[in-house]
Amino acid sequence: LNRLEAGTAYGYWIASNEYPISEPGSFRTAPTADDVDFTFVALGDSQSGHATHRSIADRILTVFPDFAVHTGDLVAYGMYDSEWERFFEIEQTLLASVPLFPSLGNHDANDRRYFDAFVLPGNERWYTFDWGNARIICLQIDAIVPFGKQSEQVLWLESTLAANTQEWVIVVFHIPPYDALPEDSMGYAVRVNVVPLLERYGVDLVLSGHNHNYQRSLVNGIT
Repeated sequence: LNRLEAGTAYGYWIASNEYPISEPGSFRTAPTADDVDFTFVALGDSQSGHATHRSIADRILTVFPDFAVHTGDLVAYGMYDSEWERFFEIEQTLLASVPLFPSLGNHDANDRRYFDAFVLPGNERWYTFDWGNARIICLQIDAIVPFGKQSEQVLWLESTLAANTQEWVIVVFHIPPYDALPEDSMGYAVRVNVVPLLERYGVDLVLSGHNHNYQRSLVNGIT
């Protein structure tokens, strides 16, 4: 959609041959950096917990967020059409008005169906967007694509962080660097390859999923 004004509400409907085939919807475009008041939500690991997923999607609607981020594992088996059909059936009402910015999890399987379903910035695997005075960076930390120190993804991350001019920086990816559960090799790899960059460039907030419980930590200035 072109020629949209920043921070503006738009109404719409989907039509075929000028005949409406959807209910009316509305959305608000991203504000400029001068308009710093916005709300977003984060969710993750919706997978096969359909009843819980539906209740969360319904709850999100009640707080009227400007956008949502998903920390990965949108579905349980990314290579099946039926999984994505169920995901979008549950999210239908939410996505009619709230833009969703996802990151890939291991259960999404790096599958073409994910890329068919979403149109995201950059290469769609790791990307960034600005909302108001915040820069949000989504990565593909899913134990499938490389994220070593000299990988394409991590080099891109460093250049993106180095070029940032926004007041707030939020990074979203699937496998967490710190965990109250027993140590695994992937979490260690995230701490070695990714966390030093987040600390060096003063990232404010990291949102991850993978483990199906709520954990919160403050490590070297990063929540």
